[in-house]
Amino acid sequence: MTVSATAGRIDRSTFERILAEPTPADLWDLQKTLVVIGGAPAARARAVAREFHGCVRAIESKSSSRRASRLGAALGSAAVGSVSLPDLLRRQDIALEELFMSALPAVLEIGSAISSAQVLGTV
Repeated sequence: MTVSATAGRIDRSTFERILAEPTPADLWDLQKTLVVIGGAPAARARAVAREFHGCVRAIESKSSSRRASRLGAALGSAAVGSVSLPDLLRRQDIALEELFMSALPAVLEIGSAISSAQVLGTV
């Protein structure tokens, strides 16, 4: 079977979707179709699809990890701020210096969370 004959047996909409916006599921389906088609051209195309599938899965995994890390940093910062906030609200008449001193640990914790996220390459 020729390369063009192999390509002709693949669902055109799936192929166009893979070219425009590849997903692991579509690439997996493409590999299954290529197994059914068989032959040397399909085997070569399947090898390419398998590598591309691995690449897209790795990108998805890293992207999910990055989102989770950002969310964790934001939640950690919010938690630190929420610990200091009630104390600050109870003491509305405190001097600016005292306000700065009581807020300093929260600011440092937020800075630390952001810095950690940057070191991990997630911000």
